[in-house]
This record gives sequence, C-alpha cells and structure tokens, in this order.
Amino acid sequence: MKESMFSVSKVVSLVNSGYESIKKLILFFVALLYVITAYNSMGMYYADEHFQIVEFANYRLGVNSLNDMAWEYDAKIRPSIQPVICYFLIKLFGFFSIKNPYIISFGFRLLTGFLSLMAIVYFIRKTEFHFTKKKISYYII
Repeated sequence: MKESMFSVSKVVSLVNSGYESIKKLILFFVALLYVITAYNSMGMYYADEHFQIVEFANYRLGVNSLNDMAWEYDAKIRPSIQPVICYFLIKLFGFFSIKNPYIISFGFRLLTGFLSLMAIVYFIRKTEFHFTKKKISYYII
C-alpha cells in the first residue's frame, strides 16, 4: 500500500527529526497569529473587560469619578491584579504621549497574547518530559 505524501507517519518523523526547530517555528506562528488577532480585534468580548478592569484603572488615574464605577467597586468583590496591570500600562503609554484608546486597547491585547504565549511555553517545558521521543511529535502538534 502506497503511503500518501502527508501521512501521519511522515509528519511524525519530520517533527521527531527536528523537534526543537519545529517547536520554535510553531511558537513563532502562534505569536504572529496573536499579533494579527490583537490588531484586527475591535471592541471587547464582554462588557466586564471594560467596566471591571479598564474603568477601575481609569478611576485610579483620575479619569472617572466614583459615581461612574460599577457596584462591585464599593463591594470590593473583584480582584485587583488586572486593573493594576492596566493602570501601569496606561501610565506607560502616557509616558510616551499615547492617549488613543484604540492603541491602548491594542497594547492590552498584545500583553494578553504575550502572557498567554509564556504560559504555553512554560506548560510545554514542564510537561514534555512525560512523552517518549516517538510520541513527542503528537504532543507538539
């Protein structure tokens, strides 16, 4: 029986032969995909992205008043790490005189993509030893 040009065994042997270079290539394309997605995304996925993160940071920056805040602010039921990161990122953009909210939102999305990519790399490094050389190709694909 003749093997097709794109058979699973050929892909597996290709990945096994250059695992590190293939891994870097895949991560590069994932990073490129994140940048393209961050650039082409408009608006927010859910209103909480804005009202629970950006508005809290804007309040700390003096852009919003306490009357503009959601009820969760007074109730103190939301975690603060994302608004703090947002606050410092807005301050960083302000240092470079960037006030355009679309550029700032793009920066938020790039940061999220970068942190996601770092989590993926960390996961791969911590778990790839569980796989044999033969099965590592299925893991990376």
